[in-house]
Amino acid sequence: LDLCSSAAALMVFAGLPFSLDQVPSAAPRPAQEASLATADDRQEILREFIEAFNERDFDGLLTHITEDIQWVSVEGAKAVVLADGEFELATSLESYFEASPTSRSSLEWIKTAGSRLTALERVTWTNQAGKDQSQVSLSVYEFKGEKIARVHYFPAEALASGSETKNDSGR
Repeated sequence: LDLCSSAAALMVFAGLPFSLDQVPSAAPRPAQEASLATADDRQEILREFIEAFNERDFDGLLTHITEDIQWVSVEGAKAVVLADGEFELATSLESYFEASPTSRSSLEWIKTAGSRLTALERVTWTNQAGKDQSQVSLSVYEFKGEKIARVHYFPAEALASGSETKNDSGR
């Protein structure tokens, strides 16, 4: 099971039962104010978003995203929008959580580039045989003020822990 690269497709196409009662914050939110979030602020927001993901906390997740968020899968020269808007993202995540109840995400590292954060995320899960699995995927989080507006996920790779943290010079 390739969780990082196929998770988004699973989230969108799993078709598991879902109702708005499961997402208390799906109601419209007040207009977001412009913000001058710092790089440190955005990194903390991303950490809180990942924590909410791991806790399956929809209120926490929706607190950190724009209403028009886009979740994009990047495969080679193609990019596909898998969720367009907070309702589609909440629906997709609900399906993903149902299908992958043991999955957890962690941030190996975060780099800042203006209003974007690039992160190496490690997903861990227990397979049906009870064996722990792990893989990493590069992601780019684009921010509007203090909210995540777009997420690009790249294909997953099964790298050994620590091997992906070397810089370009190999150190």
